[in-house]
Amino acid sequence: MKDNKRINSFHYFRGIAIIFIVAGHALYQSGWMKETIFHKLVANLILGGTGLFVFISSFLFHHIYCKNFNYPRFIKGKIRNILLPYLVFSLIPALYYSITGNGPYKQYIFSAETGFFSRNILPFLRYIFWGRTAEGYWYIPFIMVIFLAAPLFLKIIRMPARFHFGLFGFTLLISLFLQRPAANIAVWQSVVYFFPVFLLGMIISVYQEIFFRLTSGKDFYFFLFALLFALLQTIFYPGFGNLHKPAFAPALPDIMLLQKISLCLFFTVFLRRFETRNSPVLSKLADTSFAVYFLHPWILALLEIIKNINGFKINSLLWWIFLVACSVIISVLIIQIYNKTVIRIKTLFKSNNTGCRV
Repeated sequence: MKDNKRINSFHYFRGIAIIFIVAGHALYQSGWMKETIFHKLVANLILGGTGLFVFISSFLFHHIYCKNFNYPRFIKGKIRNILLPYLVFSLIPALYYSITGNGPYKQYIFSAETGFFSRNILPFLRYIFWGRTAEGYWYIPFIMVIFLAAPLFLKIIRMPARFHFGLFGFTLLISLFLQRPAANIAVWQSVVYFFPVFLLGMIISVYQEIFFRLTSGKDFYFFLFALLFALLQTIFYPGFGNLHKPAFAPALPDIMLLQKISLCLFFTVFLRRFETRNSPVLSKLADTSFAVYFLHPWILALLEIIKNINGFKINSLLWWIFLVACSVIISVLIIQIYNKTVIRIKTLFKSNNTGCRV
């Protein structure tokens, strides 16, 4: 099954993953959260959706690129499809935040030093390189580092099976106590933290025939594991959601990581049932997932502004669902309008060029 054909189950998985991410970002804004076991359990299951995206990216990276890997072509594609859109959406906000000094994560971005470079240039560079201009944008610098290290991952995956599983176990143990970086600003810490998740996706791609044969019909058990880890975190850990800390600060093991790995395995096995089925909704979400990723923070911010201007006092489950639905639908509509506009412009230019020939 090592060809370049699309795997429908993973394509649909990507559509589900983007819902997790938007729902996680909308959760805090909705005001629905309360300090109850039920609310915290739901939050722990929804938050941390980035792990799903990392797993999907790693599986597809091996499945699509491993056989005839061309590093320059691969990196050019990632720059064109990921880095450039990120810069388009980030440069103006980063410039505005660095000039005004009024932006997110100020305590991490700005220093006490005076001078133009320290007060303006350095914050601008930090906003860009740390991906802190909008919620979730930290993922882009992180995943670009992962893609730059693609040859290393390909060398690792060509090693014997015992090396794969030994390395996965060793790096997972490190990640459990490393946790995610404070405010997601340390790119290197994110790379180390998500390393075992990326490695696991490739391992399953390599041994997918064996994996699916052994796990067929056992998806429910993976979901139970995910639910169990989420419940343990809800009961025994303070707060809810992703665990963040400075890299070398002591802390409890990151049980959220184990939960998200279990969810990755659940969706991988469960969605296999729909490999030959057509799902237009999930397919559309998957096709536009990165557009939704880039657009939804700004749509959520706009909806919050509209809410505050009108003095709405809405804090409910329905408001959370509304935020998620609006963010996804508006993002998909924007990208469809953009694509149609680009196609019409290209068609117009072709027509004009044809008409000018003599």
